[in-house]
Amino acid sequence: MTPKRLETLCLTIYIQLLWTCAVAAPPPLPKASPLASEDVGAGRDLSSPLPNSYNTTSPPPPPSLTLLRSPLHLLFYDPTPPIPKAEAETLCNEALNEAGRNIARKFGDLRMRAEEYYAQGHVELVVEPGEEMTWLMEWEVPGALRDWLQGSGFRGTRFRVLWEGVEVGRGRIVGGQGGLDGG
Repeated sequence: MTPKRLETLCLTIYIQLLWTCAVAAPPPLPKASPLASEDVGAGRDLSSPLPNSYNTTSPPPPPSLTLLRSPLHLLFYDPTPPIPKAEAETLCNEALNEAGRNIARKFGDLRMRAEEYYAQGHVELVVEPGEEMTWLMEWEVPGALRDWLQGSGFRGTRFRVLWEGVEVGRGRIVGGQGGLDGG
């Protein structure tokens, strides 16, 4: 086995472990965050469950997700009706692969410079990094997002990315009828 294949195999195993280690036990929302002052989920009590305003028998999605043994924490808000499962999973995989490629190029500790945009059919996934978000941080987002989607019945959502309690980015995975809603 070549060193490159071994590195890819180790990366794949690590990702799978992260996907299986999610729990819903968030740390408190930080008071002073560079992005928190903007109108993202403003006026909402993020510690309470999100409203279940859709005609469905599934329970409301959890408002947040934290990975065990990871400083990553995602806060979810503005859930939408379900989005296509296959398209959502494809987008999460594309985002994971892109972050993995940047880490393999030794960009892991470098800050992300621009938003990452992925689209499939009528679904879009966007990760908007703050000034401090690195590719290593971004690499953990798709797996955690995929776990949340599975637990929520594949509802679209907007989310905030916290790393060690500080907001470092935000994003969304949403769908639109007849085209992307850019939201």
